[in-house]
Amino acid sequence: QAAKLDRLPRYGSATTLLDHAVFQLFQAHHRTVQDLHVVLGALTLLPLGVLAGRLVADPLVRTWAALATAWAAALLPLSVLDHGSESMLVPAFLWWTAAAALLPAAFAHRRWSDLTAAAVLLSLCGLSRPDCLVLALPTALAVAWTVARPDRAMAAALVGAVGLCSLPGVAWLRARAAEDLAAGNLPHWNDPAWFVDRFMHGWVVLAPAVYPLTATCLPILAALWPTVRRAVLVLALTAVA
Repeated sequence: QAAKLDRLPRYGSATTLLDHAVFQLFQAHHRTVQDLHVVLGALTLLPLGVLAGRLVADPLVRTWAALATAWAAALLPLSVLDHGSESMLVPAFLWWTAAAALLPAAFAHRRWSDLTAAAVLLSLCGLSRPDCLVLALPTALAVAWTVARPDRAMAAALVGAVGLCSLPGVAWLRARAAEDLAAGNLPHWNDPAWFVDRFMHGWVVLAPAVYPLTATCLPILAALWPTVRRAVLVLALTAVA
């Protein structure tokens, strides 16, 4: 579908368009997507480190926080596996981390250029995976709020811009979901017990094979440090979401 682009994708249109653009330069093959995601995953470490540094008030700790976060993310088995896959989460997370890294400075110094760039990136994130339509904006705002609380004008502008850009994706996804429901392709949609079961057993942070115990414990220990406590808690909640 991404190779020919002869019809609109059912979801993840931004990711499909990205793959289509890459296929104009390289072979239209799943290995090409995997190689692309390796590059995107490596690039994600840069805004992720910047974001970690901006969430720490102590200048002496800031550099170490940025380096430690990027290093830990690079070596995390979950990251290694995901960045070598065809998962739509890889480009979506790059757009999200870049936007989240821009927002603290945008709010603190009223930089409308950074806010505009963040709005574009969050819109791309939302159109890369269906769940990001719901989660990208509120989680990015929550992380930025730990550093600088935005004024109403900037917050309203960001929410309005991202919401407006996301509306076509939401409408299209709703229409496709209705088709799947009518065709019986979503048998668990009206089964609350199934969603509860997925929620209770879908915690990747409790899978030591891909998320080592140290990666779970370190944020808990870091939360005891007053200068980074709020940032760690918000990042933890964002990771769960």
